[in-house]
Amino acid sequence: MGAIAVDGPALFLQGTIVLAALVALFTFAERRLDPEAHGNRVDSFAAQAASVPGSESEKAAVKAGFTTTEVFPLLLFAVAGMLLFPAANDLLTLFVALEVFSLPLYLLCALARRKRLMSQEAAVKYFLLGAFASAFTLFGIALLYGYAGSMSYARSRRSSTAPSPRS
Repeated sequence: MGAIAVDGPALFLQGTIVLAALVALFTFAERRLDPEAHGNRVDSFAAQAASVPGSESEKAAVKAGFTTTEVFPLLLFAVAGMLLFPAANDLLTLFVALEVFSLPLYLLCALARRKRLMSQEAAVKYFLLGAFASAFTLFGIALLYGYAGSMSYARSRRSSTAPSPRS
């Protein structure tokens, strides 16, 4: 239906995104010894995302060596949105791709194992900033749609370069 355009620049950007995602994946999967956890191999993310920072359940999960597995699907959703973003051929697809890759990033910000409260505060601030940015983006898309009568880049360009009727 023309919502996605796969061309040379989109493929180049998608390849760059895949390479960066592989680096992020290897960084997420890295385990190292943590002396505070009595030598258990732990990762950089919270052992249980739903547990209260500093609670007994969180301490027990860290001591047992639990790892966070939801970071990998979140990374997958973020990368999927990032791959769709440069190939978007209309404003609606662009906005959906923006939301698909930004929402998992908000959650990933809140999952840091160290300094959990600061991590969660950063995630809330990031979410609020993203919500305002999404609102401004939607308002701009609505204005462009009102002007051009279409969400498509090509139709918006045609209507902006068409000669205006003289009164």
